[in-house]
Order: sequence, then C-alpha cells, then structure tokens
Amino acid sequence: MKALILIIFYALSASFSAHAAETYACPKLAAANGHAQRASYIDLYNGPPSEMAQLKPDNADMDDTDPPYWLMGPSKYEYWFVCNYASSKSKREFKLPKNYKACTNLGSDKALDRLKCK
Repeated sequence: MKALILIIFYALSASFSAHAAETYACPKLAAANGHAQRASYIDLYNGPPSEMAQLKPDNADMDDTDPPYWLMGPSKYEYWFVCNYASSKSKREFKLPKNYKACTNLGSDKALDRLKCK
C-alpha cells in the first residue's frame, strides 16, 4: 500500500514539474537568550487558521522518515501555512497562492521550517 501511494505521489509530482516549485521559509524569531530561533514545524490549513481546518499530511500514517507532504485539490478557500516555534510557543501565519497542487515540509529533523510547493 505504501509503495502504491508513493508511486501515485511521484506520478502526480512529475505531472506538475512544468510548473516551477517555490519555497517559503519561516522567519527566524529572536529568542529570550538573544539567539535567532527557527520554526520547529509547519502546519497547513484550508482556510484561515482561526477556522481550525488544519490538514493532516498525506503521509502522516506511514511508517517512513520522509518529510510531511500534502496533496492539495481545488478549494473555495485559500490555503495557509503556519510556522510553529517550540521554545516560545509563537506562531506566524501566511497565505499561499491557490495554484499549488502539492507542498512538502523541508528542513532538518529538528526544524522543518521551509515549505516547498508546486
């Protein structure tokens, strides 16, 4: 089942390769100790985050180490991403353009602070 889902995801990704991917980075915040703090993870929402329509990553139930990704379909609502900062419990919200078909959370294991969308 996992292999089939990955094949479908990669097939969809290949069909979108004609469109340039864009990467969105979460801003670094000043921590109490004066150092810059990176976002620890990103959440994706269908509509404004205040409406609490958080989207579960499409690979959330898989036992793999791939970064979280979301396949996005047509929606009457805008997609939003939220940068979450663990040590300060701060959040920053950003609206995405409606033309994306998929987004992947990028970064290191300790800080998934970039979103690559196609």
